[in-house]
Amino acid sequence: MKSNTSPAPDAAVAGVRLTHPERLLYPQAGLTKLDLARYAQDMAAWILPHIERRPLTLVRCPQGADHACFFQKHAQETLPDGIERIAVPDAKQAQTWYMMANSSAALVGLVQISALEWHTWGASAPRLEQPDRIIFDLDPAPDVPWSDTVASARLLRELLRRCGMQSYVKTTGGKGLHLVLPIVPEHGWEAVRAWSRAVAERVEARWPERFVSDMSKSKRDGRIFIDYLRNAIEATAVAPYSPRAKPHAPVSTPLAWEELDASLHPDSLTVLTVRQRMAKRREDPWSGYFTLDQRLDPDRMP
Repeated sequence: MKSNTSPAPDAAVAGVRLTHPERLLYPQAGLTKLDLARYAQDMAAWILPHIERRPLTLVRCPQGADHACFFQKHAQETLPDGIERIAVPDAKQAQTWYMMANSSAALVGLVQISALEWHTWGASAPRLEQPDRIIFDLDPAPDVPWSDTVASARLLRELLRRCGMQSYVKTTGGKGLHLVLPIVPEHGWEAVRAWSRAVAERVEARWPERFVSDMSKSKRDGRIFIDYLRNAIEATAVAPYSPRAKPHAPVSTPLAWEELDASLHPDSLTVLTVRQRMAKRREDPWSGYFTLDQRLDPDRMP
């Protein structure tokens, strides 16, 4: 018997045509492609300062978050309206093409290709050889309670402050936290990676019962992996305000430090709630992030 149900007509958001706008990208949360496109448009003023001019790696889920997903970093020949291409030399000095999203139309274009996660480099064009941020990814073992992750983030923040480095915190969209340090782009990747590795190893040495800097899962029981490996060329981290490809549509959400406590439930920060949260805010939770003139001294350790 022939179905009487016909596909919904295409829709447009931020001037970008959406095919299959009715497709459920997050069935558990009841969110369609059109819903996610509207999130991207409404949140563009918060998202774009963190994502523009940065090469992207995407997690694409053509049938939604509850189906198979895949990573994509290289740009296709044909891209949705708004998405730009940027040439990046690879390790063999051959030219490869990445995607960039520099407008609200580009963010909606990412949704059009069912990109549910947006991961960015730690450097911005045109200075891709000099990172402008450092990230410490606190990735707790499954048996580590949220309260311990919060306490550990505060310990790391204080340690960084002792060597003159200010950090900002965000949820990852999972159980972890990211500490992000904006820096003046004046050092190469090797220097930044070496410094971040040294910090991670010192943190582990100071609190071995709490932290581990080795990514081996056999060493992580009951502890938090302090991942410094994001601080390398071509490495990426999920962007602030990016959704994650998980059933309840969580969002990697920037927080003011005073908001971070054991009573916060990171699972409550979703595509639906984060848009409402930011509509009510008068101040950026990362106030001062983009104006902070923070210089890394590779020889200064906490």
